[in-house]
Amino acid sequence: MVSFLIFKASLFYDIHVKRESEYCVRIVFFSHHSD
Repeated sequence: MVSFLIFKASLFYDIHVKRESEYCVRIVFFSHHSD
């Protein structure tokens, strides 16, 4: 049970971090190409 909770938490964290980094990459990309 504990390992399952850790798995779910790490999965959620992984998805969240990937979304955050993707968002930052888009901001940087668009700000560089808007000039």
